[in-house]
Amino acid sequence: RPSPSPSPTPIVSRKPSPTPVSIESYFSSVKSVNLSLNQDFVKNFSAGLDNQALGISRAPALYKIYDATGSKSYAFSEFMSGLAMNIPGTLLPSLDDQVFYLTALYKGDTKIGYGFMVKLKDTSSGTTGAKGWEASSTNDLKFLLQYDPSKAASIDFLDNVYNGVPIRYRNFPDINSTIDYAIVPARNGETYLVVTNSREHMYSVIDRIK
Repeated sequence: RPSPSPSPTPIVSRKPSPTPVSIESYFSSVKSVNLSLNQDFVKNFSAGLDNQALGISRAPALYKIYDATGSKSYAFSEFMSGLAMNIPGTLLPSLDDQVFYLTALYKGDTKIGYGFMVKLKDTSSGTTGAKGWEASSTNDLKFLLQYDPSKAASIDFLDNVYNGVPIRYRNFPDINSTIDYAIVPARNGETYLVVTNSREHMYSVIDRIK
């Protein structure tokens, strides 16, 4: 009597893991900028922007910042220290320092608004660290966000909510000259600390990534 043939080993096909969606895919304009970190940074950055395109799109654009040679992208901590802007030690450990962008938006007052986005590794400690930054952020960010701290319209930061996202803000002296910041959960599963200098800009970034 012949021996029964062994059953073939079933082949289990594994589905490839999905490629993570980049936060950049949520923005229609994503560019690289090569600049030195010095006192002329904001002026040089602004001069390199396509104001007409920003005005037509009325959407926030994303910028990855590289050194003057274009060989090295700045981490958030390098960018901030290079422009003499402080990051509290309580906030820095919660940041994914390498995932950092500047953002620009054509504002209703015909000017360009500025801001930045940096990925969080830990949302809870990032939220606490950002709240702790309020005490010094007005002075720390005046160079980048282009406002006059002496013209603050409120003593402290105030609360707002947009599209389910809590926002903390301080006006200098109106909604087009502010510090707005929020911890924004993106639909790709990442979370970002977003800081802008107008309410309109913050709303536009939230609409893009949430």
